[in-house]
Amino acid sequence: MRPDAEIRTAISQLRENRKVCAPYNYFGESNYSSIDIMISVLEKKMTEREVYDKYDSDTHENRRKWRAAITAVQYMRGEWELQDILFPNQ
Repeated sequence: MRPDAEIRTAISQLRENRKVCAPYNYFGESNYSSIDIMISVLEKKMTEREVYDKYDSDTHENRRKWRAAITAVQYMRGEWELQDILFPNQ
């Protein structure tokens, strides 16, 4: 698990990223929504189990939300670096 300071930095960087990234990806899905979900997971330090309980992956929209949440969990575990989870600037 990443130290609290790194998680706080990631939350701050995601908030900044939300200001400069494209609002939607190539498929018309909201990048803002994905960032908001990642921030929420990091702030609450949700576990993988909590993500599975909260975000069902039965539909395309739900799967997108689940994917954003799991990415944040994987970041906290050190499986992703911060630059890998940020969205491209506009």
